[in-house]
Amino acid sequence: MRTYPFQNAVIGTVVISMLAACGGPSSTAKPTDAPKPAATQPPTAAPTAAPKPTDPPKPTEAPKPTATPQPGVVDAPRTNTVTALYYTSDGKTAKGGSRPVKILVEPNTSKQFRVGFFESEVGGSGPQWRASGWLATLVSAMLTGFDPSQTQVSYDIAGYIDGPSAGGLMTVGTLAGLRGDKVLDEVAMTGTINPDGTIGPVGGIPQKIEGAAAAGKKLVIIPVGRVEGGVDLIEHGKKNNVEVKEVGDIYQAYELLTGKKLPRSTSAERPQVTGPIYERMRAKTSEWNARYAEMQGQVGALPDNIKKVDVVQNMALTAKEYSDQSKRLGDQGLIGGAYGKASQAAAFAALASGAGRIIQEIVTQGPQGALKQLQQNQAVEAKIKAAADRLKSESPKNLAQAGALITAYGALIDALNTKAQAENVLERQIKTQDEAIEVLTHAALLMKIVDLRLEQAKDAVDLGGVLEGEAWKPAVPVANVAEFFSRAAEANIALFDSLIVDDVSKSMGVNMDTARALLMSRDQAYAGTLQAARTMPNILATYFGKGDASDYAKLGGSIAAYSASTSLIAKYYSLDAQLDKELNVVGIGKERSLLNMLDLADEQARGSIATLKANKVDPGLFIIGYEAARLSREGDMSDKMDALQSYWNSYIQTRALAYLGGFAGK
Repeated sequence: MRTYPFQNAVIGTVVISMLAACGGPSSTAKPTDAPKPAATQPPTAAPTAAPKPTDPPKPTEAPKPTATPQPGVVDAPRTNTVTALYYTSDGKTAKGGSRPVKILVEPNTSKQFRVGFFESEVGGSGPQWRASGWLATLVSAMLTGFDPSQTQVSYDIAGYIDGPSAGGLMTVGTLAGLRGDKVLDEVAMTGTINPDGTIGPVGGIPQKIEGAAAAGKKLVIIPVGRVEGGVDLIEHGKKNNVEVKEVGDIYQAYELLTGKKLPRSTSAERPQVTGPIYERMRAKTSEWNARYAEMQGQVGALPDNIKKVDVVQNMALTAKEYSDQSKRLGDQGLIGGAYGKASQAAAFAALASGAGRIIQEIVTQGPQGALKQLQQNQAVEAKIKAAADRLKSESPKNLAQAGALITAYGALIDALNTKAQAENVLERQIKTQDEAIEVLTHAALLMKIVDLRLEQAKDAVDLGGVLEGEAWKPAVPVANVAEFFSRAAEANIALFDSLIVDDVSKSMGVNMDTARALLMSRDQAYAGTLQAARTMPNILATYFGKGDASDYAKLGGSIAAYSASTSLIAKYYSLDAQLDKELNVVGIGKERSLLNMLDLADEQARGSIATLKANKVDPGLFIIGYEAARLSREGDMSDKMDALQSYWNSYIQTRALAYLGGFAGK
């Protein structure tokens, strides 16, 4: 029987969405951070990205740090100048160079979250550069706990530059300004930045080393992976009288660039679910196991020819694998992992049943009968409204319950976005029975995911009901934290557009909208992330209005979008993933970098969970995602990518709670 292009995309999004609720083509050419020819227009100091600072930054001497600088508490302007590296290529030869970048950290008198970009020539900073500046500011805030509404950051570039490869350098420069440290003049760096502080791989490093040598630099910091295109980068540095050192994370980079250590969370033991939530989670696991058995029974009742359709058979087999894993984990007392796998098992069994039923209906009653049934969404809309009403009625008594509510809102937002995707799929023209099966089955599976996400929203609230902790009021307004993660997601999407979608558009000779549509049809994670960005304002206005419910909903949806979009950039760009024709990960070009990312992501997630516990916040709900990551990282490359996103989910969610609790900087 035929394999349909959408099925693996749907499988992928189910795995990720289940974990998140709890806690173009691979051959596309990479951007080169190439400077363009100098502009003929007069230089401008006007900001180039909204929101813009009202006044251009003025050259200042950075004040000497006090004996005990406080990260994020800036009472006067502080500047650092860093050296960004680039390379150009005309397809035959490549050349490297450098650009000075002045980073200004100063008090934010507007009290609005703003990042400024200043240029010495018209259009001097490209879209990838500006997106990287936003991310550098956001990651600096995540790592130190500073409030961007109180401190403003701007980046002033001399000449033209674009690309994401200075993300790590910009982050170090921002952190140094926040901490009152100085970046050493003789050091340059290249490497992207990830949300947990890992440094991502980049290209053109041999040429960048040459550019650093020409600028008189003595040390060049690069991401892990000392060989590029057969060139030993450390030896290449020696030939150019430059020392080259590999770093895996922002902590190593910071020490080399400033001579100072950047504080990091102390090593924490692996967290386990304990207390009242353990028993509640065990009961929920039994409920998902019962759903799994019911759905598998429905699959078993399908006609044999329907059961043998690839999409039905594959999902039923996947469901059984997850069910078996859940039982093994439960026997070991790993209830977080058991719960996650049980919910995944029920999800895939439900998808197999739903796909089988719609295919059977197409075969027996024709496409129009099946289409009519799918278009009758009144029951789904009623479920969504009921879920929204329940969440709006919730008032968290402690910070842990606030975290559960944010998670529930994230699941509900995803359900709404998935429903919209299903409706978009149903708008496609159907001419043949094969097309009918593909389109209608895809839509049916998406609608099943809507039901599952609504169940997960309910679970999050139910589990949150037993989470313990002290009475709590937000130390930072929920709306501020929601805006923080919303901007982070927007920056990631803008970077993905420039890095990947633009390349797909050019390589296929189509416009950007067509390129986006192609990627959305093949990658459900991208489809969901882009859909969320497009529909969030309308969803908030339609279902939640203004006030606390809207703020919690925006925060839940933005955290999910930020995590998913970060993983997309890692998949398509940073890790040089090899993809099959359905865009599934079958190999990783930068495997050492992935392993390094997994190690630090594990450490950061553990540390952030431990911070919650140290501040008397029950982290039980977020340990589910952590345990899922620990399990997935032992699998194949696709599983390892899932593990990375699960780690990032746990870290980002728990950092958001630390902001709300007022202890993010501790």
